[in-house]
Amino acid sequence: KKYKFILQVGKDLKSETDIIKISFFYLVVLLFFSILFLALFTDKLVEGALYSIKRISLKVKNISRENLSERVNIDNADIELRELAQTINNTFDRLEKAFENQKKFLSYASHELRTPISVVKATVDIALRKNRSTDDYLQYLSAIQRASNHLSKLVNSLLTISRIDSQKIKLQVEEISLKHIIGETVSLLGPIAQKNNIDIQNKLTGDIVFKGDKNAFLEVFINIIENAIKYNHTNGWVKIYNNPQEKYEIVIEDSGIGIPSFETKKVFERFYKAKTRYAKDVPGSGLGLSIAYELLKLQNGSITIKSEEGKGTKVFIYLPD
Repeated sequence: KKYKFILQVGKDLKSETDIIKISFFYLVVLLFFSILFLALFTDKLVEGALYSIKRISLKVKNISRENLSERVNIDNADIELRELAQTINNTFDRLEKAFENQKKFLSYASHELRTPISVVKATVDIALRKNRSTDDYLQYLSAIQRASNHLSKLVNSLLTISRIDSQKIKLQVEEISLKHIIGETVSLLGPIAQKNNIDIQNKLTGDIVFKGDKNAFLEVFINIIENAIKYNHTNGWVKIYNNPQEKYEIVIEDSGIGIPSFETKKVFERFYKAKTRYAKDVPGSGLGLSIAYELLKLQNGSITIKSEEGKGTKVFIYLPD
């Protein structure tokens, strides 16, 4: 006879269950404190970052038109914010320079405009004091005409500078014949050269064709050659020629009064006038070479100058190729 039976084996798991419960409790507590620590750490981190940003913000707020020299201290800024601080400082550097240039521009412009306006006013006042002869009135009108011409040229120069600064100057790029530009320039300045007994010698060989704005390059050559005529000796000369070794290098040389060699880097600054005894009585606004420099720069050209006081000047113009 076969017998069937069931064997049951059991063990008390209370101890294991208690261990699991305790472990779970500690895990929950650890997780809680980890989250709390992470929250506090993140809060402190954010607070530190915001404090640095707030400090930079307060410094920026303290920078005003009257106090543009202030800058954000990069050394005290967090590593992550140093690039931002440097960018802000660079922005204010450019802004301060722009304000300084604007102040200089307004100061110089006011000074230059005052002279011709004063001449016109004084001449009219004198002319109207009493009845005068026709010859006297013609003499006064001639003085007013000269002052008006100078004023008109100055205003046009100021408008050109303003358009360049505001980037509103519109250039129409086309193929230009250097021979044609120089010919037109010489034709326009011929009467002035003749009046001063200056011989303009066009020694260009061949013709150079380049791309640029015709009116802009005409103004460049007019400004430079007119300077060569004005700052010259009676019975002097102005030579225009190209460098055979450098196709796009044009030289304008004169027998004029020249300027000290150490001042040649300053002549392209606005309103700058060389401090030489020869030039003190020559009228001018000091904008011609500055305009030529800016117009050439806009068209990927350049200009340099070599000169020595009393020994003439050479102006080198490099056309865009």
